[in-house]
Amino acid sequence: MFARILSDDYTEVSPSGTVDSKMTVLARYKTPTAGSALQAVDVNESEIRIYETTATVTARLTLTGTANGQSVRSSMRATFVCRKQRSQWQFVAGQMTVIRTPAAPTTLSTFKISSAPEVIKGFAWVKLADDAEGDGRVKQSADGKAFFYFFDRAMDMLWFRFDLYNDIDIDAPAVSVAIDTDANQSSGTNWYGANSTFKFEKIVSVGPTQRQGDKYVGYNGITNEKGVLERNWTNEKKEIVTFYFDRESRSYFMGIKRSDIDPSLVKINLIGSVGENALWNDDIGEDKYSTIDLGTTEIKKS
Repeated sequence: MFARILSDDYTEVSPSGTVDSKMTVLARYKTPTAGSALQAVDVNESEIRIYETTATVTARLTLTGTANGQSVRSSMRATFVCRKQRSQWQFVAGQMTVIRTPAAPTTLSTFKISSAPEVIKGFAWVKLADDAEGDGRVKQSADGKAFFYFFDRAMDMLWFRFDLYNDIDIDAPAVSVAIDTDANQSSGTNWYGANSTFKFEKIVSVGPTQRQGDKYVGYNGITNEKGVLERNWTNEKKEIVTFYFDRESRSYFMGIKRSDIDPSLVKINLIGSVGENALWNDDIGEDKYSTIDLGTTEIKKS
């Protein structure tokens, strides 16, 4: 039934920004990701406008189901363009936009504004990715230049460094690492940044929303797929990320215990990104992701 109401040339802009064909859309429902299932779709606030043999349909869709074995509920606005041929209406194009809900006040954390100590700056940083200048979503916002990591095995501490082309914003920076914890790109949730085909299970992020004296107030922690849908960036853990900056090198530094992400974490795929005012602006690494093996320190690039 669903296949019959979509034209053969149907295209759909997904909530993550990908442009999908009819075949891709149908496959999404026929072969969902393991541990994920769509159980119900409620349609409300619908409006139909007909212009002879074409029409537009707008509606609010509320989806309930499971993601990674957990119950989820999300809402989105949908717009469809329809065409009438031989007395039959078919959808020829569609666009889905997730209705974002504000993060709960409990996600807020307070953490210090600190310049990076010399010992942190002096780590044997390993470069994961370079990025072109000026390719961010907003030209005036954070523009990523390079992405590095360092694994302090003795402390079980995973460090990330984000270098920028432009001056860093110490009032409202936003940095994050999207992690495919099982290094398996056939499962997970699509990343909302530029590389929307990348799939992840967890995001480690720091995003101050305001400054109070020598401290930040904002989000600091780990979220998972369910948290992304709910716009809750610390739904797994909060106040566990160490954050520094260095004006001279135009760098942000973020450290987190490997065990806080996953005690069994070894091989992972990841993307680093930067932004401002709690908003994503630029993936570092063009449209690629990196793979690191914390057991061997091996690095691969997609």
